[in-house]
Amino acid sequence: SNKPNEVRNFCRQNESVICKALSNSTWIGDGRVRTHATVRVVADTFQDDRSVEACPAIYQPESKKSFEARVTVMGRSVFCAYLASQKSPETKLDWRAAPQHSDLAVAGELPVAIRDRLFDFMDEMGLAFGAFDFIISEEGHWIFVEVNEAGQFLWVEFGVQQFPMLDA
Repeated sequence: SNKPNEVRNFCRQNESVICKALSNSTWIGDGRVRTHATVRVVADTFQDDRSVEACPAIYQPESKKSFEARVTVMGRSVFCAYLASQKSPETKLDWRAAPQHSDLAVAGELPVAIRDRLFDFMDEMGLAFGAFDFIISEEGHWIFVEVNEAGQFLWVEFGVQQFPMLDA
């Protein structure tokens, strides 16, 4: 949204709200690549309507996580990497804040029901490739966050050596 009153109301209606920029920018700082990470927001964050109107963003309720998953689908090849995002304060809210994403990734098990729904989604959308992001809640529920139809994946292959992603 970029509607200040809607954003404020959403923040008031939810216990904890996070905000993600629609477009990502990166830069070099402190000798490493940095990016805009997800941030927590409250209604009082938005004092200037013009800043909200000029910068549409994604606002969503914060989900308590046990870990996250990046599921890369290439045709009918599926690679599920669990991301240990909760092991560091730096990555608890957004795993992309890690200096090296691949350090977070380990091979993970994708539930068959989720895999089948991803295939249905890919078919319905006419996609041959998708990088899906999930939160796995403290109760073990898989929460769909987004699909990147041009998402990066080599960092997963570098982190999880048994994933022959380029071969797919």
